[in-house]
Amino acid sequence: MRNQKGFFAIIICMVLIITALPASATNNAITTIVKPILDYDDTLGFSEGMACVSKDGKYGFVDTAGKEVVSPQYDYADFYSEGLAGVYVGDSEQKGGFIDKEGNVIVPLIYDYVDYFSEGLAAVAKGNYIDEDMKWGFVDKTGKEVVAPKYDNVTYFSDGLCAVTLNGKSGFIDGNGNEVIPLKYDRVGNFSEGLAVVKLKGKYGYIDKTGNEIIPPQFSYAYVFSEGLAAVRIGKDYDGKFGFIDKTGNLVVPAKYDFVSGFQDGYAIASMNYEESVINKNGKAVIDPKYYVIGHNEGMFNVELGGKCGFVNDQGKLVIYPKYNDAGNFSEGLAAVELGGYENGKWGFIDKTGKRVVPIKYDLVYDVENSLAAVVNNARFGIIDISGNEALPFDYDYISDFNEGLAWTESNGKWGIIKYSNGYNKTKSYKYYPNDFYLPGLYNSDVSRENTKKDLFNYNSSLHNKSLYLQKIRG
Repeated sequence: MRNQKGFFAIIICMVLIITALPASATNNAITTIVKPILDYDDTLGFSEGMACVSKDGKYGFVDTAGKEVVSPQYDYADFYSEGLAGVYVGDSEQKGGFIDKEGNVIVPLIYDYVDYFSEGLAAVAKGNYIDEDMKWGFVDKTGKEVVAPKYDNVTYFSDGLCAVTLNGKSGFIDGNGNEVIPLKYDRVGNFSEGLAVVKLKGKYGYIDKTGNEIIPPQFSYAYVFSEGLAAVRIGKDYDGKFGFIDKTGNLVVPAKYDFVSGFQDGYAIASMNYEESVINKNGKAVIDPKYYVIGHNEGMFNVELGGKCGFVNDQGKLVIYPKYNDAGNFSEGLAAVELGGYENGKWGFIDKTGKRVVPIKYDLVYDVENSLAAVVNNARFGIIDISGNEALPFDYDYISDFNEGLAWTESNGKWGIIKYSNGYNKTKSYKYYPNDFYLPGLYNSDVSRENTKKDLFNYNSSLHNKSLYLQKIRG
């Protein structure tokens, strides 16, 4: 019995010692891959295991270990897509092409503009955009010019098709460059949920991937399908009203709104007589119109009332009374909130009951990701877990967003790399469709770019304030 008591006494002492250790001493959520020793002027996020870096006005790439794979030698460089990155040389008249992850030139640097790869093809252009003589074609990943530059505008390949415009008429080509849907429309949009918007003789309708007109052109405006419904305008131009149709063309939400967003997570923003509301797919308002809706995620609406932010659940019930100066959307059960205003405000985190899980004491916070969040205290960046325990010391001048589980750290003008120790279980990658919204003549397929004053489902107050905060502390 004496030995047994001694054994239990040792166990109890060990438990007491372990529980007495500070949380930061046992938190191994972040691994430092490279300390801040890399000498670059700036860095960009990781994409496909590679990150663009710049030095003295030249661009190159490093891998996830911080090894310089492509020395800074290009006058401009973009992210990797499908194993290749667009790079440019030259000053006033740059020429672009593509390199692989070893730095080998795969597509010669002979184009005036190169886009990102999608389904094995990338748009390339020759000519001057300002002079409106730019022509677009496509190259594959071997550098072969599959479609010679001849189109006035192109988008990107999706499900084997790409929208193109020539001499004011638009249609679709396949991956071999064949015009499979004739270029007869005034405008076209990319396919979404199997249908694409087209404009013909001043009216909008929808076609399928064989070119059949599933919903004949009849609307004064129309947007892409999202979650089975599409916003359409009925009536003359800007005097018309928006409603929603299904894929058979039936009007399922009455056309009575001045503007609407597309549906996401079962909800859409709708405005009528200068009053905004959030509606469901039956057209029923789910949020009291006295609230200005900022965002939505994880079953909670971020709302504003009288200049203060709070939260309403999907049933329209006010769960967290508006009392915060600013707030971000919920992420992994927590939302960033701020008290005090821009000049003297402090940030922390609350849960869905409104309980303050992380004290409101930080100058800035990022959204929670993988149960961690980067925060700023006294102009120093660090990382905490969802209990507020320190996961990475406040030793940095800057910590970037995480991409592919990796983030950049900066200290005294030098750069380092950190990663999530337990892997990264989310899909977060860059996806670019630049031609889809800034080149004229093609239908704008992204509702939020043209039709809404804000993006209901991607609002991120804390990251918005990050840029303002960095301006403030860096001058």
